[in-house]
Amino acid sequence: MTGMNELEGAGAGADLLIGAFAASPLGLMVANASSVVRTANDAIGRLLGRPLEQVLGARLDAFVEASQRFELLDLLTRATGGDPPSRREIRFVRPDGLWRVGGFSVAPMGAPQRGRSDPLAVVVIRDLTEELSLRDALAAAGESAVIRLEKEAAHRRDAEGACVRLQAELRQLVDTVPEMAIIHRRGRIAYVNDVAVHTLGHLRAADLVGRLLLDLADPGTRALLAERMGRSDAGAPVPSTTVRLRRCDGSLAEIDLVAMPIVFAGEAAQLMLGRDSTERRSLEARLVMTDRLASLGTLAAGVAHEINNPLAYVTSNLDLLAEELRGLAGLAPAATLGEMAAMVGDARQGAQRVGKIVGDLKTLSRPDREERGPVDVFSALEEALKMTSNEIRHRARLVKDWEPLPPIDGDPARLAQVFINLLINAAQAMGEGHVDDNTIHVVTRTDEAGRAVVEIADTGRGVPVALRGRIFDPFFTTKPVGVGTGLGLSICHGIVTSLGGEISVHEGAQRGSVFRVVLPPGTQGGTVDAPQAPPKLASGRRGRLLIVDDDVLVGVGLRRLLGREHDVTLATSGEQGLDLLRAGPAFDVILCDLMLPDMTGMGLHAEVRRSMPGQAERFVFMTGGAFTQSARTFLETVPNPRFDKPFQSEAVRSLIRRLLG
Repeated sequence: MTGMNELEGAGAGADLLIGAFAASPLGLMVANASSVVRTANDAIGRLLGRPLEQVLGARLDAFVEASQRFELLDLLTRATGGDPPSRREIRFVRPDGLWRVGGFSVAPMGAPQRGRSDPLAVVVIRDLTEELSLRDALAAAGESAVIRLEKEAAHRRDAEGACVRLQAELRQLVDTVPEMAIIHRRGRIAYVNDVAVHTLGHLRAADLVGRLLLDLADPGTRALLAERMGRSDAGAPVPSTTVRLRRCDGSLAEIDLVAMPIVFAGEAAQLMLGRDSTERRSLEARLVMTDRLASLGTLAAGVAHEINNPLAYVTSNLDLLAEELRGLAGLAPAATLGEMAAMVGDARQGAQRVGKIVGDLKTLSRPDREERGPVDVFSALEEALKMTSNEIRHRARLVKDWEPLPPIDGDPARLAQVFINLLINAAQAMGEGHVDDNTIHVVTRTDEAGRAVVEIADTGRGVPVALRGRIFDPFFTTKPVGVGTGLGLSICHGIVTSLGGEISVHEGAQRGSVFRVVLPPGTQGGTVDAPQAPPKLASGRRGRLLIVDDDVLVGVGLRRLLGREHDVTLATSGEQGLDLLRAGPAFDVILCDLMLPDMTGMGLHAEVRRSMPGQAERFVFMTGGAFTQSARTFLETVPNPRFDKPFQSEAVRSLIRRLLG
């Protein structure tokens, strides 16, 4: 007997096992999951026809007939994993080429002890070679009818037991699959797992068993499901198919389904595995919509920039035309001049309206960076109401019940975004064409703590109590795909909480919902840094001005506006402006567009600051909309004055006079 020290520390009962090794006539050994023999008795060596020294430390599967090696390793793996004892007939190959049949029994040795990395199993082998040879000899000589009947009955019992075990194992496997599993037999559902029951909104499997699967399919995908089931019945492979199955509450679930033929309870059947892709497909659709909205924001910024340029010279020329008409007093009939002045006034008013619309587009396209400062809540509300008026007026009457509010600290654009989202949601909660039956009620008040409270109430369908806890979650929406992205209320929640406020939803007094926004008042006694005074450049009233703008009409309009008081030079590109600056003499004021096609205003300023630092201080930047991140960052960091297009003529003149003063 050798190798007994391998068992030291293997667990309780090791001493008894060591004694059994020495005394047992059976082959006994201890091996791990890889079949490495840790210890064995002499009977093992006799069975294998090898000295015991060649067996210890070797792999037992090396001595087994090739066709049974996997089976032996599987038995050892199961035993070392804690499975109950099992028994097989294993054929061992001896060095002389003969084989011996062993009754191979294996059982776990117990939990691994501290310091042992691999668990062990106890193996008992009984030599069955002579017994099987005798059995074969009796069979060759002819078995009696009784023996044959007993043998056939035993085979039937074994087959029936195997069938029962197979069904139990199959059911256990189906139950543990994390996907929907449906067994379909003879046209009806024979079995469903818990995942399928819950996915289809039922409480018990009995609600589904016995029903026709096709009855659960939406008519739009019923024919496709029937065709796939027919292919599975014929034994053909069935690719993944998306079908719509009706839940218990009548809603539809998008299911990615695969089917395969199986034998269930002795009959041909189909196993269908499915995954509920409803949420995933809805999320994909919302992400596509979100991407479109992001693109729309970029487009809005670009459109605003392109409109502001022509609008700048339209407004400046209208201002000059109004001045010219006033100078013609006494030279033309008063009625004619009055009519022309009215026409110019109407045109100026229209241009101002276009400017306001463009300003609203810029508000929507602004980035998430906040510019904190005192905010008049009423201004943000008015802007939101103006931008959503077209959505509201076809659905409901607007009622305002406003009380004074304290100013708050925040970003007016982001606060307006909150109110825009809430007003659009309120409007979309009510159908079109019933204006007299629906109301959107906007209430403002100050609570006991001095906080600003804004409530937007509608008479729409309301938010179910069960969904109020999720209403501010990203991508959660009760609207159909294409109407809502599930992001609006989440964004509102983020903006309001970043301002130190609260947003909540409540049930309306009669019907509908009430969204309440509570914001803390602005800080009192705070100081605001005075704006940095622009450098005084040239003295005297008349100055040398350089206008750099790629839109010729903008430059011409500014020259008309400023040319009576100053000497104005035009450049239509950054490169041309740089050449004029290098040629000298120095300019008193340089009006430079920010977004130039060849060399941007930022690039021109950087080059001038490097080579002519005195001239860099004299830049005044013009912009029709700084819609790139680099442009926004630049304007936030440089101290130079700026004005937006379209500009007010008198404001530009005053700025130039101040810079030259």
